[in-house]
Amino acid sequence: MTTVNTGTGTIRILIVDDQNLIRETIQMYLSQEADLEVVGYAEDGTTALEQIEKLSPDIAILDLEMPNTDGVKTIETIQNCFVNTKILVLSSHEDREHINQAIEAGAKGYLTKGTPAKELADAVRSVNKGYFQLGPGLMEKLIISISNSATENSRSLEEKLIIALKRFKQDTNQQISSLVKEELDKNSGYLEHQLELKAHSFKSRHNELYKYARKIEYRVYLLLLIQVLLIFSLAISWII
Repeated sequence: MTTVNTGTGTIRILIVDDQNLIRETIQMYLSQEADLEVVGYAEDGTTALEQIEKLSPDIAILDLEMPNTDGVKTIETIQNCFVNTKILVLSSHEDREHINQAIEAGAKGYLTKGTPAKELADAVRSVNKGYFQLGPGLMEKLIISISNSATENSRSLEEKLIIALKRFKQDTNQQISSLVKEELDKNSGYLEHQLELKAHSFKSRHNELYKYARKIEYRVYLLLLIQVLLIFSLAISWII
């Protein structure tokens, strides 16, 4: 099936599943939505890649289990070769391992095959906008799985946390010491520079005052000499 994007804003979808009944059911669900359009089908990963290259769909609704191909590898290939096509996984698996593998491979959403039609359509729209979509109940299962794993390894996690905190404290103390030393070095250099400026200014002032004092001294000597000469002149005049 080949269609052309008319630019009306519809979301173009490729359905990738090896079961014909599943493909028809998904197509029936989505055909009820005016903004969603199924543009093609694929039974396995190889055909999916060919159809994506040919049709350039916005969304590929993909099952993880397909004949002759690995669903996770198919997701990785699509993400590497067709960056404009987003992957929404529709799988019968609900365990943490399958969900993590799909997400790490590049899937933008993960739903189970029991997802109602309205939720499937909303998930397609959400993924098309760039949002991550996780099916109802899957988040709780992931949290429980992670919690159980953390409980089993709580001792090792606590030890790792203590080691990490000690290293952080040690690194932080080293950084603080280094910063303090650096600031002291900077301030020491600054103070030395300021003292040098003050000494130079004091020396300049001292020289100016000395020169001024010498001028005053010369003037005093000159006045004394004038007075002596006047007295001497008056004395001579009086004698004559």
